[in-house]
Amino acid sequence: MQDLRKSASLDIADHIELFYTATPKLAGAIETWRAYIAGETLADELRAGDAPSDAASVQDSFEGETVTVAIRKV
Repeated sequence: MQDLRKSASLDIADHIELFYTATPKLAGAIETWRAYIAGETLADELRAGDAPSDAASVQDSFEGETVTVAIRKV
C-alpha cells in the first residue's frame, strides 16, 4: 500500500478512497476485515468494484487468488 501511495504522489497521512476487485475468497476476507483495513490505510471509503480512471492501481496474485486495489486522495 505504501508503494501505491508513493506512485500516486500521496503523503502517508493523506486520506484516501480505496477500491478493489477480487476473487470471491479474497473479497470475503476484505469484507471481514473492512474496518481494520480502512483504519490502517486511512481509507474514508472502501468500495468493491471498478475504480475511477483517475485512481492509482496495482494488481497482485497469490495462491490462485487475484486482487486489484486502487486508491485516490479524498
